[in-house]
Amino acid sequence: MSPHQRGLQPRYDRRRELEEILDTIERVLADPPPAVGADRRRSALGAPGEVTVRELAAVPAQALSEYLDRHPGDDSLVEKALLACAARVHRSDDDFEDVLRQHGSPDTVLLRLTEGLRGNLGGGPPWRQAWTRLVLARRDITSELVRALPAWSVLRARGDRYGSTHPAVISVVREALSADQDAWVRFAACPATYSGPTAWLRLGELLDAAAAGASWPKPPGSR
Repeated sequence: MSPHQRGLQPRYDRRRELEEILDTIERVLADPPPAVGADRRRSALGAPGEVTVRELAAVPAQALSEYLDRHPGDDSLVEKALLACAARVHRSDDDFEDVLRQHGSPDTVLLRLTEGLRGNLGGGPPWRQAWTRLVLARRDITSELVRALPAWSVLRARGDRYGSTHPAVISVVREALSADQDAWVRFAACPATYSGPTAWLRLGELLDAAAAGASWPKPPGSR
């Protein structure tokens, strides 16, 4: 480094420091403090429109709940929080339900998020498996929602007994393939995989293709 560059270094360091301070201030201003008397030991997550799924996944369940309480009525934020439950992997079923209850359309939002899961969530197998587990744990799960889940993940989701398949999944598969042995054989050879683009193939689309003897669908988001 030249003498001239060394002379400028403190100025560059100071500029970065100021930018970091300004960024912190902006986050605090965008995320109002808790009510008087509440525990103020927290870090600001920033504005709901700018916070990411990964950032929400990094905070404990209590902190996530408090953040949602500070921004009521923001369905887009709630949707990111739902996806964050899968991105954290070990978020409980109760945590997921608590977040879902804050959405304006809890009966339809899961289907929409699941149908666009590759773009909405992304990530590797653990995130797909976590989302699948959280969705299947719901009491009133519909066959439409089961069909929208990633095939590889949902076919390996456990039922009530160790080694068993989830009963909602069994019901959907049997309804689609019925007693057509050829359809069962075709479905057994479907291209769903553990990872890669074909890991996002939806169960329902593969079942429909197997039942009709049609070509396998392309993974969601493919051209």
